[in-house]
Amino acid sequence: MTQSGVLMNERRWLALIIGAYVVLGAAMSVIVPLGESPDEIDHFRFIQALLFERALPVMQPTAADNVTMEANQPPLYYTLGALVAAPVLQSDYVDPQFVTCFLFETGAPGRQHLYVHDSAEAFPWSGTPLAFHIVRLFSVALGALTVWLAYKLGRLLAPHQPVIGLLAAALLAFNPQFIFITASVNNDVLTALLGAVIVVVSVQLVVGNRSPDYAGWRDLLRSPFYQRIVLLGVLLGLGALTKLALFALWPVALLAVTGAWAKRKGEAGVGFKELGTGLVLLGVPPLLLAGWWYGRGQWLYSDPLAWDVHLAAKGDSVLRVAPFGWSDLVEFGRIHFQSYWALFGWLNIAWPGWVYWLVGLLVIGGVVGVVRFVVQHRRSWRDLLPLSLTILAVLAVYASLFRYIQTINWSGYQGRLAYAVAAPLAALLALGLVTLFGRMGAVVTAGGMALLATLTLLLVIAPAYPRPLIYEPDATLPRTCIHFSSGFTVEAFAAPAVIRPNEVVTVTLHGYGYTDHAGLPLQVQLVGANGAVLATAEAPSGAWQHDMLNTVSFTVPIPKALAAGSAEWRVSMLREGELLTASDVYGRTLSVPTPLMPVEIEIDSAD
Repeated sequence: MTQSGVLMNERRWLALIIGAYVVLGAAMSVIVPLGESPDEIDHFRFIQALLFERALPVMQPTAADNVTMEANQPPLYYTLGALVAAPVLQSDYVDPQFVTCFLFETGAPGRQHLYVHDSAEAFPWSGTPLAFHIVRLFSVALGALTVWLAYKLGRLLAPHQPVIGLLAAALLAFNPQFIFITASVNNDVLTALLGAVIVVVSVQLVVGNRSPDYAGWRDLLRSPFYQRIVLLGVLLGLGALTKLALFALWPVALLAVTGAWAKRKGEAGVGFKELGTGLVLLGVPPLLLAGWWYGRGQWLYSDPLAWDVHLAAKGDSVLRVAPFGWSDLVEFGRIHFQSYWALFGWLNIAWPGWVYWLVGLLVIGGVVGVVRFVVQHRRSWRDLLPLSLTILAVLAVYASLFRYIQTINWSGYQGRLAYAVAAPLAALLALGLVTLFGRMGAVVTAGGMALLATLTLLLVIAPAYPRPLIYEPDATLPRTCIHFSSGFTVEAFAAPAVIRPNEVVTVTLHGYGYTDHAGLPLQVQLVGANGAVLATAEAPSGAWQHDMLNTVSFTVPIPKALAAGSAEWRVSMLREGELLTASDVYGRTLSVPTPLMPVEIEIDSAD
């Protein structure tokens, strides 16, 4: 095959990888209910705040006072999101109700969504749900660019082995967690893109053959060498407007400029003046682009990073209460690895354990292969300079993350917080795997990851959020969580708060059956203030079924001889006439019959 034919074939494979990613990402963005990616509601509320208030939100030290808990974040991703959402976004802030029975625990029994979802989210979308999906698809587009940059970086690390670039793209494109995050509204998506392009441009700078042909300030920007440095400075500035994590890549950019100058030092006309010029051109764009944001932070919070007000607002739910120890390091390793590859929802939807072991072996193989590559090229520092910069990028981001978790608890262990180097990590793993297993190993790995991503979508994500179950019961109903030992859980109810003697009222329970012990009768009682049972109604046998939402209605005749006063609705479940035990979401025992809501008995004046 001719060289042009090889190049065309390579481009076709790359297009296939990116196309498959876009299909998987778009499907993920549709299947996952709105807001069910970590912090997604607050990220979207930042976008809404920009459009509704025409101003940047200000972080308040009290959580309840914040329009969005992401108000401390730099605004670039949200500004871009506002631009794409503006034509269809409606004027009400999203403010979904929590599912009372949700438990932040991986593998916890029950349906997997944190929020109560309204049928307005169902297709066809309009208004705010449509805007939400548009921003999600915008995120998918950013993710596709990141996959392409992983390919570019792989090609830079090993120019004569195009399969490394293709495998890097596949490892990122078919990482199920990367698909999940980039199919959501989250500034980590733009962080991944900018992190990738910063590393790519840094590597291009050190491998390029152009000299810093500086002739004077007037001709400065005509120099391709300095143009690339300015581009790198602009990228650092955009990164500073996206997320603080990207500051970790500044040493990589500095080393790239210094390394590129060092390679040419000694050439005619290349001296320390050229290095100083490069460093100035690198530092000025971030100051011009992002300086205002950090000046705003100093003015509003007396802290350019808004760190203290951010921690105050987050409070005890995220702050570390004890010094970071070895057990925390082990927990970090487990949670971070799992959530880097596949721990979905609110870290509560997981793969089977053996899948993590397989991916772990893949990562180990990649690391061993990188070591082998270094040994093979140890006499050629020029071959290792791009690799060194890429490894430095990864180490710098993880050093920053490690510093972060000295203050933040397990919520800071999430794999997405290292996605600033998702593309560099994919390129390193690809380099190592091809070095160790060759071209055929790359083909098998890419195919296996594509299959895994597809099966994750079909067999893990879709069953966790089945339609129409996420849209019921009605979001306006009062919520509760009463779990009977039979496997039936009462999640919501509708009952009159005021009753009168001699009338017939309806009480409706909405719940989910987690087991196949259907047929046990449910009972509703009206209990007076003195504990006396005033009225009882029982649903017929077979009123609820397992693995689906159930609505059970009770017709309750209210006795004629009642005095005015307070009473209470209670609910219970029976087996052969005996009350079954009940518990709350944390497994704590509840009294039975279990209180549902208070009720007032009113007497008409005519009576």
